[in-house]
Order: sequence, then C-alpha cells, then structure tokens
Amino acid sequence: MPRYRTFVELHQKVQEQMPRYRTFVELHQKVQEQMPRYRTFVELHQKVQEQMPRYRTFVELHQKVQEQMPRYRTFVELHQKVLEQAAQIWDFRKVTSESASTDYTHIGLSWNSCYGWSAKTVALDTGYDWSAKNVALDSGYDWSAKTVALDTGYDWSAKTVALDSCYDTGYDSSAKTVALDTGYDSSAKSVALDTGYDWSAKTVALDTGYNWSAKTVALDNGNDWSAKTVALDTGNDWSAKTVALDTGYDWSAKTVALDTGYDSSAKSVALDTGYDWSAKTVALDTGYDWSAKTVALDNGNDWSAKTVALDTGNDWSAKTVALDTGYDWSAKTVALDTGYDWSAKTVALDTGYDWSAKTVALDTGYDWSAKTVALHTGNDWSAKTVALATGYDWTAKTVALDTGYDWSAKTVALDTGND
Repeated sequence: MPRYRTFVELHQKVQEQMPRYRTFVELHQKVQEQMPRYRTFVELHQKVQEQMPRYRTFVELHQKVQEQMPRYRTFVELHQKVLEQAAQIWDFRKVTSESASTDYTHIGLSWNSCYGWSAKTVALDTGYDWSAKNVALDSGYDWSAKTVALDTGYDWSAKTVALDSCYDTGYDSSAKTVALDTGYDSSAKSVALDTGYDWSAKTVALDTGYNWSAKTVALDNGNDWSAKTVALDTGNDWSAKTVALDTGYDWSAKTVALDTGYDSSAKSVALDTGYDWSAKTVALDTGYDWSAKTVALDNGNDWSAKTVALDTGNDWSAKTVALDTGYDWSAKTVALDTGYDWSAKTVALDTGYDWSAKTVALDTGYDWSAKTVALHTGNDWSAKTVALATGYDWTAKTVALDTGYDWSAKTVALDTGND
C-alpha cells in the first residue's frame, strides 16, 4: 500500500474522506440524536428508576430493610453485639451446671452450651439462610459442603455450627422455625420479617408489593419471577433458559424483550428506537435496511448483492469495494482502516465488535457465543455457570451473589433476611 505507508496514515485518510461521520463515535452520536426517548442506557436506567419510586435500586431496598432492622443491621454488628453481651458474663468457666440455667434475659442473653443449628436452616436476624446446601455470604465466605470457616472463626459443618463462643442470644434454630429476637419467622412455610416480608412457599409479598409465588413474581412494576421467567423490577429474566440483565435484557431462546422494547427473537429485534434485526431486514430508526439484498442507509447508501453505492461514491461489488479511502470489501474480508472485518464469518469493528456466527465480542467485552457470554465485567453466561465479576454464580443449583443472595432451586436467601 504505497499510498498509505502506515495504518495510522490510512486511518487518517479515511477520516478525511468521511466528512459526515468521521468516526464510529460520531455515527453513534447521530443515532443517539435520533433516539430522543433514551439516548443511552444510562438514561434508560434512570427512567426505570424513576418508575420505581419506592425503592429505585436494590441498594435503597437493602437500606430500607436495614433501617427496619435497627438492632443488628449487619452481621458484623451482630457479632459485635454478641461479644458485648459475652463480656457481661466475663468468665464462662465459672458458669456451673447450676448457674447454666440462670435467667440472663435482663441483658438479652441466656446461657447455652453451644448454638444448635438444624441441618436445614439457620436464619440469622440478618436474614441469612445457612442450610446444609446453600450459604452465601456477601463477604466472600467459603461454604464448602462440609465446613465454612469464616474469618470470625465460625465452623458451619453439615450438622453443627460451633461459634467461637458458646452462648445463646435466644435464637431458636429448630427444624421448623428460627424465631430471631428481631421477630423473624423462618419456618418451613413462612418468613414474616418485621419489615413485612412474607416468604411463604407460595407468596412473597414484600412491602414493596412483590409477589414471589411459585409461578409468578409480580413486582410492583410488573416483573414476573415464575419458574420460567425471572423479571426483575428492571425487566431482568433469569429463567433456566434466559438471562435478563437488570438493564432489562431478556436473552431467552426465542425473545430478548428488553424493557426498552427490544425483541431479539429468531425473527425480529424491534428496538424502541425502531431497529428491526429480523432475518431479512434491519430497519434502524435512521433508515438503515440490512435485508439480504439491500441496505438502504439514511444517507442513500445501497448495499445490494452487487453494489453498494455510497453517497461518497463507494463501490461495494460482490468481489471488491475499493473506496476512495482504500476500503476493501471483498467477499471474504472487509478490512477497514478502522479495523472493521465484515467477512462471512466475522465482523470485527474497530470498537472490538465480533459478530461472527459463533461469537459477538463487543468492545465492552461481551462474548455472546453459543456457550459463553463473557462480559467485560467478567460475566460468564455459560450453560452451567454465570460468574459475574461481582461474584454471581448462576449455576443450575445455586446463585451466590456477592451480596449473599442464594438463588438455589429451594431457597432464595437474600442478605436482607429472605429465605
């Protein structure tokens, strides 16, 4: 390429000959201008939040729950409180079998040799569910099948949780009920938190209006948490087949119905911006038509099978598109100086987009291959595991969020005390 000795020079030349949209950034900006409703996902998310006035984010919801748990807002505070109460009985060695039955209710502490936590559920007043299978703390605790050695010295073996202290704060960890001193009822059927949460087998009626029935979770914004679909209040769908991010993405086998109106079904993706990514036609709200035969851009471009005559005079023939900028759009490769590769297999935009038949690796790190979606946040949406960079593990059995959420088949133990 004698004309352009370096890729940098070629890129510079292309920019000079693309006066309308010199960069993909400018083109994107133009598209955004034609999307007046929600120009960015940030604005969309903000709009969603505005439509959730009670608890716009899970952070606010968690904060609200904490406000309604004034005694022990965090597991750290609980531990500190226990230690403070232990200090009042400063010498356990002097507690004889006779004094072991002494009533210490005046200080909120009654003696017991050790905590007895049933094999099924240990629901602390923080709402954690410490069952034999699922214990997910938000502090990165390791809950192996046999032992969970917390940095506080807790040993949560399959049968017994022997705390580093041996005193009883009044927890009832029977097989049926964990009646915490905060008023939590973690029975097999119902967890009636003092915040008004009802986590019965059929319905979880949060004070926000959430309905967590076996079939449907109708959040106050219409979300559906049925066995097939989990629609977060942002529109997320976490069904066995579908992962809908909290941005409203619904990646089911048939449809991606974003709360923005995106439809990524096998036939059509109708974005609320007017984008139609059907098998035949992509009608962007900018007027782009990416049908099998013609791509009619809003600037008059013709992407027919034989010729793409851009308004810049580009020729996109079946074999070669020799733009005056030096673009080569041959049948196999379109290597733009910006790094675009529109070959039959791969479209590698200079932004890092890889739209091959197997993988779509966006410059944000999204990998939507048949097996894995590796977001730049570290998300792994493989068939078995979705390990988000935040520590989310969406395996078939357990979803251990780094906030302590346990979304196993049997239990959803939120760090707010939900079971």
